[in-house]
Amino acid sequence: MLRRLTPGRFLEIGYGEGDFLVTLAKMGFAGDGYDPSQQANLRASRNLCEAGVHTVNLLPAMPSAEQYDYIFFFEVIGYFEDPRRELAKMITLLKPGGRLLFSFAREGAGYSLDATGGMRCFVKRHIVDMVADTGLQIEKVQNYGYPFINILRPLHTLSHKSNAPASNIQKQTATESTGIRPSGVGVRIATLVLNRVTLLPFLWLQLLFAKTSLGNGFIVLARAGR
Repeated sequence: MLRRLTPGRFLEIGYGEGDFLVTLAKMGFAGDGYDPSQQANLRASRNLCEAGVHTVNLLPAMPSAEQYDYIFFFEVIGYFEDPRRELAKMITLLKPGGRLLFSFAREGAGYSLDATGGMRCFVKRHIVDMVADTGLQIEKVQNYGYPFINILRPLHTLSHKSNAPASNIQKQTATESTGIRPSGVGVRIATLVLNRVTLLPFLWLQLLFAKTSLGNGFIVLARAGR
């Protein structure tokens, strides 16, 4: 989907360790990233530095008066207290004809609250209607993750296993850590086994199910018509 977009100025919300920021920079995009997590900021800064990226700025707060060609946010909308209001704010940051590209977890996908930090999941129609109500034109909605991510979900849950947060501060910490990769011997071994070569067949396979609702979530591309 990115290859079909002309490189431009972007904002990514919830960048985690900054892997997608690096990908965008290598594809000729330039812009900003915002993530409320200090841990994410530190890791993304290091990631950008190691990749030699100088066209991406990490912002200390959400922008309010900038204009972007693209706004990206993946598995983030489920953490918004009021998703509709946040979408409306984002639209004010888009240039005429600008696009939102974002993903959300599917309701019923079987995510553990421990693994997601309390992220909300959505019915596809709910999000589609919400985006349409903001005045954006939906260009594409695609299911992703099936069958590989479905198979890995129990392992993902185990890697994030923790005691339920007992306070608002602990809940906030759990939420901010969801974009950070877990550590440990098992994770390092999995990283060696699961690479671009071994994952490629599964990535192609999931395209066969892009129009279904079998995967763990959906990705949406929408355009500002003004």
